[in-house]
Amino acid sequence: MKRLIPFLLIILTFASCEDSMFLKSEKKMKKDLQGVWQREFFGDTSIHYREYWTFDGNKLYTTKEEPDTYDEGAPDSVNTDQVDTIVISGFSIDTRVFRAFLKLQVEYGRDTAFVDKWEFVTLKKGVLDIAADNPIGPGVEQREFFKVR
Repeated sequence: MKRLIPFLLIILTFASCEDSMFLKSEKKMKKDLQGVWQREFFGDTSIHYREYWTFDGNKLYTTKEEPDTYDEGAPDSVNTDQVDTIVISGFSIDTRVFRAFLKLQVEYGRDTAFVDKWEFVTLKKGVLDIAADNPIGPGVEQREFFKVR
């Protein structure tokens, strides 16, 4: 019993961390993801488009909104709205005790830098941060989003 108390205190400490993925529910995380998320580029002035990730049921639609109407990914239902669907993928959530992952399966379109497994860093209050190994070079690829609707 004496060894159990310090162990429980350590577990409670990790559970109380604000950004912790400790014992997150797959069902709750999937529900929290549903909707439209806009990618944040944090001062990168070379980016001339807006990128959106739309989670709808078990699908993820990655779209870009830019001035031209060139279609470079999956076929779009409306070609004149300046929104180009880049990738359509299925997604699932995989939770572990201290970590959670977003797993993607491409269904249509392609992206040379496509990552099929992201680790959740933050998912709360309209903020989504995910990270993964960079598929085209060394280091870590990180994406930050804020919820639009």
